[in-house]
Amino acid sequence: MTTNTVSTEEVLATVGGTSVSPPFAQRAGFMLAVAVGTMIALVVGCLLFFVFLTYPQPPIPTSVSRSNEEATRAIETYRALSEVAVQNTLELFKTIVAQALLPVFTALLGYIFAKESNSSS
Repeated sequence: MTTNTVSTEEVLATVGGTSVSPPFAQRAGFMLAVAVGTMIALVVGCLLFFVFLTYPQPPIPTSVSRSNEEATRAIETYRALSEVAVQNTLELFKTIVAQALLPVFTALLGYIFAKESNSSS
């Protein structure tokens, strides 16, 4: 059993060097999708940083060791503050990313792939 090897140059010479570049509208849509995807990533990173800054620190055990009532009140306050920090961040995420940027991103991707499938068929 013998195997024949063919170089890349021979194949390109036989078939012809064809290159297909997408049309301008498709390239522009791709660049817009990259920009919107980058913006979504930046917003999510900023929101995580916002949570990191606004998330309250847990109560210090020495400050609540005076009475059981003070410890309970400190823990309840910590829970309420942490819930507020997370809730504010989730509302910002929902408003900025889910309602504003994600629909634009999916519309751009739908345009790019619809153009691609129409041009290939």
